[in-house]
Amino acid sequence: RLPTLSGQSDGAELRITPLQAALVAAAFTDGGKRPAPGLVLSVRTPQAGWVLLPLTSKSEAVSSSLSPQSLAVEELPIWQLIVSAPNQPSGNVTWYLGGTLPGWNGAPLGLAVLLEEADPQSAEAIGAGILKAALQP
Repeated sequence: RLPTLSGQSDGAELRITPLQAALVAAAFTDGGKRPAPGLVLSVRTPQAGWVLLPLTSKSEAVSSSLSPQSLAVEELPIWQLIVSAPNQPSGNVTWYLGGTLPGWNGAPLGLAVLLEEADPQSAEAIGAGILKAALQP
C-alpha cells in the first residue's frame, strides 16, 4: 500500500509515492515548474564513463494557492512542511517536504523524506539537515 500524505476534509485518504511527493516539493520550490520525473539521470559505463540518459517526459507547469514563503524556516533560505498521518494497517508515517526559497542563488532544491513511524522531530532533523548540508558551499 502507498503511504498516506494527509487526510482530506471529506475523510478520504490521499495516497502518493515518495517520488510523487518529491515532484511536488520540486515544483513548489521552482515556482510551479514540475520537473520531468526520473529515477536515473545517468549511468557509468566501462567504455564511455558517465553517460546522461534522455528524459522520457518534459517539465510542466502546476499551480498552488500556497507559496514557499508561507512555509519558510526562520534564518534559512528554505521552506518545509511536516505531516504525520495514519497508514493502515501498519500505523503511522511522517512526511517531510522541503526545498529552497525563491531568491536562493544556487540551483533550486526540493526534498521528500518518508519515515514509517509518527516522528515529526526526526523527520524535521533529517530533512532540514539534508537541506542545510546542501546549502553549504
